[in-house]
Amino acid sequence: MKRVLWLLKAYLFIITVTKAVVIGIAYFIGAVLVVIAAPFIFIYYLVSWFIDIRRIGWKLAWNKWWNQKKYERWEGLKKAKERRIDKELHGWPEDPVERAKCPRLALKHDNMFECNAYIEGSAHSLIYVANEQCRELEELFEHHIEELNQWAAPMGFKMVYIPSVYKALKDEEVQKYRNPSAKSMPKADLSFGNDYMFRFLVHPEDRERMRHGLYFCQANDTRTDHYVDTYICHYYELLPPSERNLDEQLETIRRRLYDEVYWLMPYFDCTVQDFAGDEAEDYADDHFNSQVWREDVNDLLEEIRERVKILRQRGVAAHILEELIRPEVKLSRLVITKDFRLLLPDYHDMEIKMEPLVKAVYLLFLNHPDGIRFKELPDYRDELTEIYLKLKPNGLTDRARKSIEDVTNPLLNSINEKCARIRGAFVGQFDNHLAKYYYIDGQRSEPKKIALERSLVAWEQRP
Repeated sequence: MKRVLWLLKAYLFIITVTKAVVIGIAYFIGAVLVVIAAPFIFIYYLVSWFIDIRRIGWKLAWNKWWNQKKYERWEGLKKAKERRIDKELHGWPEDPVERAKCPRLALKHDNMFECNAYIEGSAHSLIYVANEQCRELEELFEHHIEELNQWAAPMGFKMVYIPSVYKALKDEEVQKYRNPSAKSMPKADLSFGNDYMFRFLVHPEDRERMRHGLYFCQANDTRTDHYVDTYICHYYELLPPSERNLDEQLETIRRRLYDEVYWLMPYFDCTVQDFAGDEAEDYADDHFNSQVWREDVNDLLEEIRERVKILRQRGVAAHILEELIRPEVKLSRLVITKDFRLLLPDYHDMEIKMEPLVKAVYLLFLNHPDGIRFKELPDYRDELTEIYLKLKPNGLTDRARKSIEDVTNPLLNSINEKCARIRGAFVGQFDNHLAKYYYIDGQRSEPKKIALERSLVAWEQRP
């Protein structure tokens, strides 16, 4: 029995040693092969990488080898682009039959349509469109637009009837407001009908589904399925009041708008924090009414606001029709005379009038092309005082000294009031697409500045 056990152990030992030797030899041979093949493998991958760098650029080549997820995403985008219509190269087909072959987007609602253009500022406009004449609805929009605006205003919309808007744009005073540099007012002989917005449809045949109704384009509702921004417009059918009660139709449209428009969707779980007693360090900066993203005239003086309302047809008038009939932006030189009058010689020697302290603030910012942060206003108090004394050489009254202290105090709103008056002085004379280069503006926490190139500013006497 002992001999059998000994033979079994010897057998197992021989098997183990033999296996270890074989594995060792295999590893040795493998290592030799790797050492021999490694340079060739390295050269292969290096050449492949250089080829990829030449083909797709070093960033994508790097991602291909070291960040596969990013590279796969790029590959997916590339394949998607190959299926898209490249508007930059080929443009949208002009022929309606060929245009109809363009791939359609899968849209959420049946009243949504694709547009190949978005006109800045039209997102808050409900525009009456019609594919056929309807005298009943045309008279409603022509003579009762104010009542319709009262319905639309609580939702942040303005009703627009294009023929009336265009008629107002032909007014000589309105054209002068929009183009102060013109020597003579151009005669606008273009015609715009209620089918004007249909020219922006990606699929022209879609207009057949729009007899008459309200149209608007949601600014942030875009797609890139065609390798070019595709905007989504909304259409709400409106029947003549003789066919269906107008109030019922407007209520139906209102409900649909609340369902489909992002800024009308209800907000839940809103909390209000009480900051009573807190003194914000950047109070003035936080309350500055910046015009960078979207123009707002709500903080202007009432008389300026009314003048602008009369002279400027906001919404579609200032943004859609002007795309065709507004001249190129021509900025006037700004001349500060010896007696500190503000003249625009290229706008028929137009003078911009301001109260002394408001003008002093304007000249202060004009002196600093890089702008001034509101929280640093106390550092400019002495300079502002010197400018004010040039405008009012009789000396400082206690009231004037207090006003200068207030306007350079970032914890008060005085500087914002002065900036609003400065902006009002310009937009009260000509349209914001020109005025924005002349008044003080800027984003929160950034320096506020006057955008006008200083090469266009001429001082007859420095303050």
